[in-house]
Amino acid sequence: MALHDHPMWRKPQHHQDLEHAHDHVHWAELFYDLIHVVTIFLLGNYLSHHLDLNGFLVFAGVFITLWYAWGELSIFNSIYVSTDFWHRLIMSVMICTVMFMAAAIPVIDGKGWVFFALGFAANRAMIAALYYRARRVNSSGESMSAAQIRNFSVFAVIFAITAFLPTPLAYWFFAAAMVATQAMYMIPGVTVLRFERFTPRLGHMAERFALLDTYRIGRRVLQTRRHPVRKRHLQSITRCAGQLRYRWGFDVRHVLDLL
Repeated sequence: MALHDHPMWRKPQHHQDLEHAHDHVHWAELFYDLIHVVTIFLLGNYLSHHLDLNGFLVFAGVFITLWYAWGELSIFNSIYVSTDFWHRLIMSVMICTVMFMAAAIPVIDGKGWVFFALGFAANRAMIAALYYRARRVNSSGESMSAAQIRNFSVFAVIFAITAFLPTPLAYWFFAAAMVATQAMYMIPGVTVLRFERFTPRLGHMAERFALLDTYRIGRRVLQTRRHPVRKRHLQSITRCAGQLRYRWGFDVRHVLDLL
């Protein structure tokens, strides 16, 4: 095998340029997903200690932000097949940004806000770096990659600025930037939807969703086994696993056996 064809050194390629583009998830993506599951667990703990309207609003806002941190990387990985050393390095940095955000959640309504916003800004910058690498290699998708580089770079700067604004002004600016982020994918003819090369692999994204469900079920199983009084939840877990297999064609029984 030539060195440039080895997975550690193969440049990012658009899935439409490959004869056989599989939908399997790379191990780096799995670890990124696992970090998100832990972060959501910490966010749930925050909500359990702030059972009021303000706590719910914080929970909803942070959850949506984490969803975008997960979803937009999933979109990139479903468009481009990239497993080389530099991609793994950038993914490692992105994992650190989510861990940075997770550490700020317990005190996000205070001093933790600065670190949360900076972590999310760094996450945006890393996605811009991924599209920059794809643009250098895939000339046919240069326009789409250039648009994404511009979008994520601008949002990285905006989110970084919100870290230093006084509250609650910082929250309003952050929320407005999140709305603008969603608008990137909703207006045909203006946003990235106008590019023919913006074609995520639905099979790849479905497998990512299935794995997230698996992590969630696995965490519930661990909680149930640690607390015997919760064993009645095993029936609901079994039903959930059956639905997961029916919807996604993904059997989680082997994972549950390991737990």
